[in-house]
This record gives sequence, C-alpha cells and structure tokens, in this order.
Amino acid sequence: MKPKIKVMMPKLEALKGVAWTKELLMSFIGTSLSIVLTFGTAYFVEEKHKREAGRQTAMMVIHDMENTADMLTAWENEEEQNYNCARYVLEHLDEIDAISRDTMQTVTIFLVASGRQDYYYDASCETLFLSSQDVWKNIDCPSFIDAVQYFFNDRRLVFENINKDGGFVRPVSNEEYYALLMSDRSNQKNPRSFGQIFADEILSKERVRSYINYSYQRRNFLSDFAKRYRSLANDCKFMMDISDSELRTYIASRKRTGHSVKEKNLIGRWEADFGSNRYEERTFLKDHSYVHTITSFYPHNYYTGKLEITYTWHGTWEIKGDTLIRVIRPECAFSMDKSKISYSKDKEEMVQQLLASWEEAFLTRQREYETEGEERLAALVAIDAAGEKIKVQTIPDENKQEETYYMVKLE
Repeated sequence: MKPKIKVMMPKLEALKGVAWTKELLMSFIGTSLSIVLTFGTAYFVEEKHKREAGRQTAMMVIHDMENTADMLTAWENEEEQNYNCARYVLEHLDEIDAISRDTMQTVTIFLVASGRQDYYYDASCETLFLSSQDVWKNIDCPSFIDAVQYFFNDRRLVFENINKDGGFVRPVSNEEYYALLMSDRSNQKNPRSFGQIFADEILSKERVRSYINYSYQRRNFLSDFAKRYRSLANDCKFMMDISDSELRTYIASRKRTGHSVKEKNLIGRWEADFGSNRYEERTFLKDHSYVHTITSFYPHNYYTGKLEITYTWHGTWEIKGDTLIRVIRPECAFSMDKSKISYSKDKEEMVQQLLASWEEAFLTRQREYETEGEERLAALVAIDAAGEKIKVQTIPDENKQEETYYMVKLE
C-alpha cells in the first residue's frame, strides 16, 4: 500500500493577504536590483577601462606624431649647422690644414654616406596600433582613427622618398671615402695632408658643391613636414579632448623607471658609459660642487696605441624632483698624453706634424668652451635598487636630441 503524501496548500484567504503580495514584490525588486548592480556595475567598470585604454592609446600615437615632428626639426637644425661648416671650409680652402678637427669631421659626416639608411624612425607605435582592431574599438572617434591612418601612411611615404631623393642622398659613397682615407700617402715626395686631399678629391667635385647648395631646399622640406605633423597632433588632441599637460604627464609616466634619486645616492664618483674610445668620470660632492672629466682615445695608422686627450670642467649640481640639473662653468683644463703611442723612426716627422695640428685644434676648442659661458644641463634620473647604477635621460631642446645612457658608481 502506497503511503499518502499530504501537500500543504496555502489557504485562499492567505493568498489574498496584502502582506504576501508586498513580500513577493520586495523580493522581486531586490532580485532585480541585485542583477542590475552586479551586471550594470561590471558593464560601467568595463566601459571606463575601455575609455582609459583608448585615451592611453591616443596619447601614445599623438606622442609619436610629435616625436616625428621633433626629429624632423632636429634634422633641419643639424642640416643648417652642417651647411654653415661646409661653407666655412669652402671659403678657407687655402688654409684647410688650420681648420679645426671638429669642423672637418662635421663636414665629412655631412657629405659622406654612412653605409646605412640616413633617415629612419621607430615604427613600434605604428605596428602596435595597426596590428589589432581591438585597439581601435576602445577609441570611439572615427575621425581620430582616420587621422592616425593618414599619418602612418604619409610618414612611411615621406621617409621612403627622402632616403631615395637625389637631393637628400649624400654625394660621397662610403666606399669612395674609405678608399681615400686608407690610401698610402707616406711614400710620396710631396705628401699632401688629408685635409688637402679631401679638398682636392672631394670638395672640388660638382656633385658635392651641388649637394651643399641644395641645403636650403632640404631644410624647407624638413620644416614643412615637421609643421604638418605638429598640426596633425594638435588636431588629434582636440578630437580626443587631450590637453598638453595630460600628454606631458603620460610621457613622464612612460619614462619613469627605477627609483627616485636622492642627494645622498648621488654623492660620490660615477663613470658614464660611452664606449671604449671615451671615458667620462663625474664626481658629485656634498657641497653641491661638481667635477666632470672626459678622456677620449685617438688611434691612427701612423702609430700604435692611442693618444689620450682629457678635458676637465667644474660646476654645481642639484636635484629637483626626478631631474638632475648641472651647471658647468666655462673654464676648462686640457691635457694631451702622448706616452701611450709608439711609431717607427721614418714616421716621426709625420706623427709630430699630426699631433701638433691636433693639439692646436683641441686648444682652439678649449678656447671656444671658455667663451660660450655657463652651460645648464638637465636630465631625468632614476637609480636601481642596489644604488649602483643611474639611468640618465637628457631633456631635448631645439639644438639637442634626447639621449639615454647609464652611470655606474665607482668605489
């Protein structure tokens, strides 16, 4: 016999009660609010993150536009300086051996192809932006997307053109220059200095003179495109409602790595890493005085070993926030150490002439330093956890590009 199951049913009178209806309604409202709060809040948080990610991406691209404009302006300024040096050399060919080594080196770099692409840019931002449509979805501004695509396409074409354009291609090939540089001049009865050979074999050529004279057109081209990309960057800021101060904050946050440098961290002797042919030592003292020594090492085919040239400056230092500020006084000590080179007897006269010309050039540069006045140098600095290495990022201006290097603490 099956057991009887008794189901308790609410009485009809109870179902008609106001309390039950109210309780059901409150339960429904509570459940609905819970769903809205759970999924609605998640939606709004997600949308906020998307907007923030979109603004970050927009600032990254705008910064790329401004970087490109700054790079073109720097090349324009460098072009003008190179042209002025070239004109000076052409106007003083009869005394070319007396022209400073720095000036001749500038003219050489100006005219001789480097063996690599001369005009290039960092395409990492472009690759990141174009590689995924997910990046675009966070930017709810079609006109901004169009402007960015235009910029990337236009920049690519501009750089392709200037690397092939006859007016931009340096007139002396790398091979031609090094063949001249490595030619043996020691056995000639009337040997010419390399400066004289450079004037006769390179500066006399029509294509070289034409390249020098074309400088103003290269400067105009670079200036026009720098202006175009700055204008485009400003348009994009307005589209995305991004202020200059917000962009500066974004740029500073990207550069900020390591730990803040305190005054006590900096005090002591540091070696700046600039490669094997240049040694820099910087000493920061407790009284905020500063000593800066640069020793450059010069090899040559006339001798073995390396000639050592040392300049020493003094100045002051201070730290403001994450910025190291150095003020260098113009007085400069100069010394030349010939003790680490050796040469054969038959090359003694040639070596002595070479060293005499170099010494005069270095002394001329020393005198130039002393007439230029104080120099203020500012750079962003950060130190590693061990306190043994400092990252230095120079702050660019109209004459200098940004440079990053490291200083290592000396015992």
